[in-house]
Amino acid sequence: MKGRRKRKNRASAGEDNLKSIHQMVGIEGECSSSNCKNESSRNWKQEAAKFWEIRAMWMALLDARGRSGGIASVWNLDSFNMVRRIEGSGFIGMFGFWGKDAVPCFLINVYSSCDKQEKRIFWGELLDLIKANGGGNWCVGGDFNAIRDQEERSGRYIDAANMRGFNDFILGVGLEEIPMVGRKFTWYKPDGTTMSKLDRFLFSTKFLINFLNLSLRALNRDLSNHCPILLKSLNTDWGPKPFRSLNCWMNHEGFDVFVHDKWRSFEIDGWGCYKLKEKLKMLKMELEAWNKEVFGGVDRNIDAAREEIKRLDEKEGNGGPTSMEIGKRKENFHKLMEWSKAKDSMVFQKSKQRWLKEGDANTKYFHGYIVHRRKQNGIIGLYSNGEWIEDVSEGKELARNYFKGKFEEEKWSRPTLGDLQFKKISEADNKFLISKFSTEEIDEAV
Repeated sequence: MKGRRKRKNRASAGEDNLKSIHQMVGIEGECSSSNCKNESSRNWKQEAAKFWEIRAMWMALLDARGRSGGIASVWNLDSFNMVRRIEGSGFIGMFGFWGKDAVPCFLINVYSSCDKQEKRIFWGELLDLIKANGGGNWCVGGDFNAIRDQEERSGRYIDAANMRGFNDFILGVGLEEIPMVGRKFTWYKPDGTTMSKLDRFLFSTKFLINFLNLSLRALNRDLSNHCPILLKSLNTDWGPKPFRSLNCWMNHEGFDVFVHDKWRSFEIDGWGCYKLKEKLKMLKMELEAWNKEVFGGVDRNIDAAREEIKRLDEKEGNGGPTSMEIGKRKENFHKLMEWSKAKDSMVFQKSKQRWLKEGDANTKYFHGYIVHRRKQNGIIGLYSNGEWIEDVSEGKELARNYFKGKFEEEKWSRPTLGDLQFKKISEADNKFLISKFSTEEIDEAV
């Protein structure tokens, strides 16, 4: 790493650091003999301390094997607490707790071999690892040395069998991608005749639910033949979201009374349309608070009803339940059914998918669709004149100017009426025309 740039801002500094360490990866990845492993490890630790201005950091290294280079994972100890290290053919990973909320995560760093046989061993080991550890929060990223479709390669022979095997692997582990911006390809042949998308991130559905607003961007590759990829979790607020009612509200016994009472309690002065608009705004706020209070603890209510039913069931071996306990069991069964229906209804509606039977609540399927819709509808950033913009205020200004240009009226020189005079009716005639019909006039007309 030579000639480190002066720090401009946090975002650009992070990108520069990522590019710098990426150059080191590209150079040291070629050092695969056993004689340079120790030297490479020392260089990693020295260079990591240079490019990252954080003292509390740790790293996990996987030595080079054959023609494949080694892998290094570096993290901030204040952000990630590693519990277990995972190692396999072409990958190194960690299980630990991420962030202030201590979310349990599997983070896997990948560098797959180009050899077809070794690649299939890599797929198999990673598949077994994910299946053995259940459906948790998985983030798998790196150089997979494989493409998913023909659009991900240009200027080179496409191995259909290898492509099909990679897609089968992704389907088997149940992971998915998010859109990448910045570049279409991540690997370039030095002469520029061939390019491919070999580097990517794969996520479990649970990870995408827990970490919303993920942004994935390919940066400039500089001296390397690979582009570094920057993954960020953005907590951006692009403004209020549109209000949507939930179907499960209609089935709640207190919903109609709540809406009726609130609507009658609103007192607004003004003309009709203005009063309607303001009352709808106030009702929206009341409904949002009511929804949070009533349906915000659906899972908690379901668990409570199940536990109570279980407790009553366990009493059957001790002389049988009393009439009061039988009544409580019926009451909790009713609660369990109602809360389960409400939960299923919310999941169905948020996914905007219809199932053959509403009783078949394949929640994993519908949660997957919810994540897919969030990815499609979410705004991570905007491109403007080749520049990527993530700042909310800049993005809003850019959108405003764009639509202002689309809807701005072109000025025309239009003719005027000048001093032309038109016939007018009298004030008395005007009042007569807009007055209400009298009973006599109605009877006469009928």
